[in-house]
Amino acid sequence: MVKCSRCGRKARVRLRYARLSLCVEHFTEFMEKRFLKIASENNLFKNINKVLVAVSGGKDSVTLLHLMYKASNYFGFEIHGLTIDLGIGKEYSKDSVEASVKNFEILKIPYTIFNLKKHYGFTVDNIALYGRKASIRRPVCSVCGTVKRYIMNKVALEVKADAIATGHNLDDMVQYILSSVYAGRIEDLVKLELKTPTKNGLISRIKPLVYFSEKETLLYVLLRKLPFNYNVCPHFRPRIFHEQIRKISNELEEVAPGSKITLAKMFLEKIQPALNKYYPLKEEKLRKCRICGMPSSSEICSFCKVRLAIKKVLKSEGESEART
Repeated sequence: MVKCSRCGRKARVRLRYARLSLCVEHFTEFMEKRFLKIASENNLFKNINKVLVAVSGGKDSVTLLHLMYKASNYFGFEIHGLTIDLGIGKEYSKDSVEASVKNFEILKIPYTIFNLKKHYGFTVDNIALYGRKASIRRPVCSVCGTVKRYIMNKVALEVKADAIATGHNLDDMVQYILSSVYAGRIEDLVKLELKTPTKNGLISRIKPLVYFSEKETLLYVLLRKLPFNYNVCPHFRPRIFHEQIRKISNELEEVAPGSKITLAKMFLEKIQPALNKYYPLKEEKLRKCRICGMPSSSEICSFCKVRLAIKKVLKSEGESEART
């Protein structure tokens, strides 16, 4: 029997990069203390009074919510939960909202459930079905990302949050770094930070989980028996190249435990600042969207373009009367 490195009881988790075997209690403690340490070292919550925590109901965002709750008590800021009902599938969005609400209520924190259909008259399923007819050329996942970012910023402004926390994990970060390097997307690499400042009506974004692997977030929700939606979005279509990056990075992690964390840390702490020095981003001038008034780089923001295009198709199809 493998014993816990902290108390000698039966270990349930082996963290090779940290050279630790831990029981459930001490794995939870390890995750929470490490989260607070990373936040302190990177000043993630400096001058923050309220954080909007985006929760999809999946393992990463549920883990984020519970760790943020601990951090809010430690650093002294408020948290407000947000779950967006995107109208995906017969059960997917329903299960996601239910899991999110259960976690909000476990922690007794205020939250907002934003129903995309109710507020704007369309769903992500509508985008998947009618995107081409609406002349939307981007993949549904890309458009969904635009929708979520818009709503997160909108709700953050409404609840007067100073920052928005999202559940991007270590595996997401490693994949993004390597795919951006391969494609030579310098601008994307320069923008990649743990925390972005509030600017021009766009609320600060923080990514507190970027040093936590998806294996760790899965273990956290399973061992703590937290409710979460374990299903995969029916619209998700993995890209072969991205899946290969994940496979190779996981194989490297097996040979050299901690390699993914090292890659992320070296990039964020050394390479990104150097890139920012030699490839400074031009200050993008934002204006107010002519339709909704939200920050936009053009006369009409990306969200409103999608909304209007889908509304037009839905009206012509006679499937629903989209609200303005």
